[in-house]
Amino acid sequence: MWDLRRNALERFTRDPAGNPLVEWSPDGRYVVFSSDRSGVTNMFRQASDGSGEPERLFPSDRLQMAVNFPSEDRLLFSANVPGQHPDIHTLFLDGTRHAEPLIHGPANELNADVSPDGRWIAYDSDESGQFEVYVRSYADPYGGGRWQISSGGGRQPLWSSDGTELFYRDFDGAMMAASVSPGSTFIPGSVVKLFNNAGYG
Repeated sequence: MWDLRRNALERFTRDPAGNPLVEWSPDGRYVVFSSDRSGVTNMFRQASDGSGEPERLFPSDRLQMAVNFPSEDRLLFSANVPGQHPDIHTLFLDGTRHAEPLIHGPANELNADVSPDGRWIAYDSDESGQFEVYVRSYADPYGGGRWQISSGGGRQPLWSSDGTELFYRDFDGAMMAASVSPGSTFIPGSVVKLFNNAGYG
């Protein structure tokens, strides 16, 4: 972690295992990261100040990757489904601590981000034969429309803080931005290239 007050870089995880893909809880109290310290890559939660021991959130023999924290009691993650490709699931962090599929199908769905107003979920999928960025209703993903945002390839969507732009990267590493009109109806606008970054993998 980078401490902005002291302008210093500090190590957060101590286990020698791989610990990729970090997500902050909305209140900033916790950090969720994936780790293969238990053999298979699962999700762990730890206080953001580094205190305490990491808690394994949802023990499973399937690979899990945390992708988004839309609310304090819900965590979105990508997980392999037996006989299928990875799908996006919701982990309910309430007393039930159970998971439900959210974006699912025969294709790979690996990354997702919920809009700041909670209306829309952007995700990437290779259902067309290559990864593209799509948007659906977050409350009812399969009860409404589906909009393709990228063209010619797109990965790792991320909403702006005000929900008026949707960022993603193309296959050359360039950062792209799609304008979005706020409101109860999803209206995508034009896509522009913000900058090139061919060295980004």
